[in-house]
Amino acid sequence: MDISPALKDLDSHSDTWVNYLEEFISAVIEMIRRFLCNLWNSAVLAFPMKTIDLLAFLEEE
Repeated sequence: MDISPALKDLDSHSDTWVNYLEEFISAVIEMIRRFLCNLWNSAVLAFPMKTIDLLAFLEEE
């Protein structure tokens, strides 16, 4: 009984799953990286505005 075709088929399926897993992990990492970049950019841009608003509020008092 020759099982080499079954092993080749199993091996090709495992390669496919590894490729899917690699693509999924890289997509998740990219989403996290973009989220952190957006969070950092919004924090950096919002900080001066909050400071200016605070100074304007203190000047009114």
